[in-house]
Amino acid sequence: MSAEVAVCYVSDVNFLLGTFISLRSLRQFTATDAAETYVFYVDPEPDVIERVRQAAAGYGATLVPLRIGDQIDLEGKSWNRTHVPLATLGRFYIERHLPAHIKRILYVDGDTLFARDPSELLRFVPQAGMLAAAEDISYYARNDCGGYGAKTRQYFAGLGIDGSRGYLNAGLLLARREAWRSIVTEAARYFERHSDKCKYHDQSALNAVVGDRRTRLSPLWNFQTPFCYWGVRESVEPKVFHFTEFPKPWMGNVAPWRFLDAAIKEAAAEFSDLRLPAQSLSAEQIRTYDRLRSGQARRLSSRMPVRLLLRRREFGRLVEEAVL
Repeated sequence: MSAEVAVCYVSDVNFLLGTFISLRSLRQFTATDAAETYVFYVDPEPDVIERVRQAAAGYGATLVPLRIGDQIDLEGKSWNRTHVPLATLGRFYIERHLPAHIKRILYVDGDTLFARDPSELLRFVPQAGMLAAAEDISYYARNDCGGYGAKTRQYFAGLGIDGSRGYLNAGLLLARREAWRSIVTEAARYFERHSDKCKYHDQSALNAVVGDRRTRLSPLWNFQTPFCYWGVRESVEPKVFHFTEFPKPWMGNVAPWRFLDAAIKEAAAEFSDLRLPAQSLSAEQIRTYDRLRSGQARRLSSRMPVRLLLRRREFGRLVEEAVL
């Protein structure tokens, strides 16, 4: 009997290594018959595609070539190329390529790592018409004083959303197929018409259109990089780590992900024969990023202790109140 849920990744060649590391972590907990798995390879390079296809098959995943230019006309679109790769738009177009028996779609970013058994998530059936997702870091800043809070509120206002009602992170999304098709199609149209408002591209567009069609997942299913600096990781058990900031841990032994370094290196070594492009940081670059990150963390704890306390309380509340 075929699985009803499909786990879908979307990646260009530069993110394939991270995607395979995430796929490997998924398979450490999940048998191939528990969920069908697809890697949508955006704008595939001919000299890479066959060895990538074989590697995906080794983990029970199907490789699906996807050319963004065939899906959307990017001419004249506002595009923040320094923030998000073009491949991120691929999630708009995955549903049409899935077999008919798939009833639920779990989309996962390639810069993630499964730390706990996701069976509960794979079995979860959101209400009809609803998209399940965790809150993005921006949600926690919606009431901040200062420049970042003001910019966040201005960004939300530009999308026509009330930040107090939520702002999802698009790195992990779950929906019934019909809801996915409806919401994502609307988001794609919104991006085509209002790309200038979409600072974070597909994530912005999804938030602009989703409205009340949200089921809130726990931040434990989408444990983003800044959470590590809030002092909450030690008191909870994250289920999916999401490396939302640069640099990514497969680029070097970087903060705040050093506790994962051995596991990341072991996984990356398994895919070395694929000869995938992967940026490698020098020791000096790692020290530079460490100083930057540690400085930010110190400022938050020493100069803005009330803000840090509010972050932790909000995080705890979302863990307690989430449906999953």
